[in-house]
Amino acid sequence: MPRVPKWKEIPQYPAISAIAVLAVVVTVAWWTGRDVSPLFENAEIRRGQLWRLVTSVLPHLDIIHLAFNLYWLWVLGTTVERVYGHLRTTLLIFFFAVGSSALDFALAAGGVGLSGVGYGLFGLLYVLSHHDERFKDSLGREDGEPVRWLVFGLYFHDSHARV
Repeated sequence: MPRVPKWKEIPQYPAISAIAVLAVVVTVAWWTGRDVSPLFENAEIRRGQLWRLVTSVLPHLDIIHLAFNLYWLWVLGTTVERVYGHLRTTLLIFFFAVGSSALDFALAAGGVGLSGVGYGLFGLLYVLSHHDERFKDSLGREDGEPVRWLVFGLYFHDSHARV
């Protein structure tokens, strides 16, 4: 894997940093009893409240869920932002949020957290690591290490990310 940026490099990654800060603020607000229900996926999506497909990625159920998602957002997202820039990275995150939330809502009752965005970034980097030299070592060794992390993450997500 390429070098993971240090926390002091946060200003170099405003797209990833802004998403992370929003997730922390919304999650803490929810944990302290604030009403963040307008952010969740629910039937109001069918009535035109499409923002819920994006905002539902911000709240997290517990500290482990939040930490896990923020870690992978930082590791994978900064790699994308370094190459594609701030605007394209923001648009990709938006795309992954809408796609994963829409699928989650269509197949279940909806969920919360950045896991779908993380898996979107993982999939993007997996494909690009085989087709674009700039991402050649973005997921680590070729010995299956990324797949082990994906399996672990899917298990973790399924057991922790439902509202």
